[in-house]
Amino acid sequence: MPFPNLPGLPQGATVNGVIDYDIKKVEWNKYELKSGLTVCFLALPQMVFTTNKVDPNGAPIYGISWSAFLTRVIAGEKETGNPTIFNPQTDFNKVPSVLEETLTNSEPWNEFYLKDGHTLRARSVVTQIRRLAKSYDPLNMPIFSVQSQQIVDIILTERDKNSPEI
Repeated sequence: MPFPNLPGLPQGATVNGVIDYDIKKVEWNKYELKSGLTVCFLALPQMVFTTNKVDPNGAPIYGISWSAFLTRVIAGEKETGNPTIFNPQTDFNKVPSVLEETLTNSEPWNEFYLKDGHTLRARSVVTQIRRLAKSYDPLNMPIFSVQSQQIVDIILTERDKNSPEI
């Protein structure tokens, strides 16, 4: 079975292998909300694929499939509620929600050692946080919808940095 076609690859790029990785540094993104709650967010690469392309600086272009994003909420007891049971087919875009205003945020770079010797740096930039109305998770915490984009940077190995320009 062929590797998947991943969105966002440059024209002509094909996925041709999988690269394993180890975690070097991972930190939660943290958002203090005007409502007094704190939302923490984390995205991890599920799979890193090699392609047949390099960028203008000579760095390999990878295809990355991101895992389900993790979200946790720091809230006091007065902000909790009974767990909400959703139908598996629920379209969460149609659940009433309130746009949250952030007072502070922390969006650190996370780093992963790729088995080909390079380091993948990734940063989640959250563009919107919405609180689902009257919705609580199995731990009685309010449920949030977080929209984000992933910023990716590749740190070349010393060998690649010293290779002559093509």
